[in-house]
Amino acid sequence: MKAIKFLVVTLVALVVVALAGGALLDPDYRVARQTTIAAPALVVFTQINDLRRWEGWSPWKAMDPAMVLTYGARTVGKGGTYSWSGRKAGAGSGTIAQSRLPSQVVVALDFGDSGTGTAQFDLADDGAGGSTVVWTFFGRHEGPLGGWLALITEPMFGPQFERGLAALKAQAEAESQRAGTLGTVAEHVLRAAGQDIADAMRGAGEAAKRASEEAAKAMEGAGR
Repeated sequence: MKAIKFLVVTLVALVVVALAGGALLDPDYRVARQTTIAAPALVVFTQINDLRRWEGWSPWKAMDPAMVLTYGARTVGKGGTYSWSGRKAGAGSGTIAQSRLPSQVVVALDFGDSGTGTAQFDLADDGAGGSTVVWTFFGRHEGPLGGWLALITEPMFGPQFERGLAALKAQAEAESQRAGTLGTVAEHVLRAAGQDIADAMRGAGEAAKRASEEAAKAMEGAGR
């Protein structure tokens, strides 16, 4: 009986310590890794600014090959969206919140019950034909254990970022050699333009549908 009582008291004490420690620790987290790539920032930008290109370098796709990716109507530039679901990677979605050619891409991430975060990619030419890329992930863990979760975020995500940047480096350098800077950027611009046209056509179709419905209602009212 004493052993059970001691065990209960110990467990309660551990819970109290964990909650108290979590309250004292900073719940904000920030993970950053960088690499140099033997390709201009413009070329690297096209590999990040098009969400479909992520399949070639995302560390989570490599970690969970069976992960299902679903893309929105727009995948290039601001407003591009995608979602994922996998046994190892979990489920979530991302939206390109900012796209500044060729220096920055910001993606708002939603992990469902696990909260939200922001991924930011900053690019700069190095003056020698290559570029530097910094991948930063930041946010805030809510809840009583937020401080502890923030504490383990860096060692958990840091190595993944390093693998992802290594894959991005290989992909961007291969793309630069295949099509050159102008060719790569031209292909990217055409994909973005195609999505702009598709968006405009969807908008025009929806507007025409609303106008038709309003006209039908007006005619119905006049008939009465």
